[in-house]
Amino acid sequence: MLHASDFVKSLKLFTLLAMVSGLLWANSIPQTAAESGEQSDTKTVEAQHTVYLPIILYDFLPFTVNARIYHDVDDLLMPGDSVGISATRNEADVPVDYSENGEPSKFDQALVVMDTIDEEQIGISKGITFSAIDDVSALLSQLPDDIEWVSYNTEEGMTPAEELNNLPFYVQQFADLVHQSGRKAGWAPTLDDLSIMEMDGRLFSILPSLDSIGVQGQRLLMLCGLHGETGNPQCFDEGQPVGFVEEIERRMALFNEQAPDLLVRVQLWFGTNTPQEAASAFELTQKYLDTAVFYANTSNGDSVAATRYVLTSLGRH
Repeated sequence: MLHASDFVKSLKLFTLLAMVSGLLWANSIPQTAAESGEQSDTKTVEAQHTVYLPIILYDFLPFTVNARIYHDVDDLLMPGDSVGISATRNEADVPVDYSENGEPSKFDQALVVMDTIDEEQIGISKGITFSAIDDVSALLSQLPDDIEWVSYNTEEGMTPAEELNNLPFYVQQFADLVHQSGRKAGWAPTLDDLSIMEMDGRLFSILPSLDSIGVQGQRLLMLCGLHGETGNPQCFDEGQPVGFVEEIERRMALFNEQAPDLLVRVQLWFGTNTPQEAASAFELTQKYLDTAVFYANTSNGDSVAATRYVLTSLGRH
């Protein structure tokens, strides 16, 4: 079975090859003005002169949405996109499969949602996110075969302190567990942890064990804007304003240099970022991105409308 990440890379390569071959093929066909039936605004066409027919194929930006709203946005999704569901802890020391008063656990609820999505039919990938190693170890065997990606979201309030204090060790342990199950492993740290580990070099020892990494850009966009126009003191580098666009460009270049096969998912969050801000941010960084992620805590009508706005703003119809 072709994995979604491989599909995306193949599709981008196909788009590039098709664009080149299309241009060469079209430009090699002589047409008369009468045959083309058109007048060019940029070239005066006379009988027997060649008319150039450029073929423009737009690059495909894969998109990840909350699986809980899949059925409200599925008409805008394409093969190569993905859906994700959270199985993170509500409290750092309480397992995600803990059930209270006979109610389904958060993990059980996540599987119910995912079961409503026919991955084979729609041609997108499914992913689930945990926040504790013990949950990954205990629950991996219960995941359906069509869940291809497993991610590890490490944040205070949902990840045990021991894991946060020794991230390289636990990220490696997580990746080993996931790979042993035949799935792909992704890590989603906070932007602060990502920056600290980049500066002290620990990040680069982790990357080879991962298939994807998440860049949580929501706070960066909120604080710094697109180009550092907010004037926030945190949004300057050597006296120059730096915003979401510049920082994402820098990080993508770093990942491409250090781990060229790594799939990078850049996330924005509804509530922290407006749909308009997210659409602009993704549009301006589209050429750098592997996957755009737009998430929300809830599956209410506002979340659906916001996600549809971002998707349609990026050309999905």
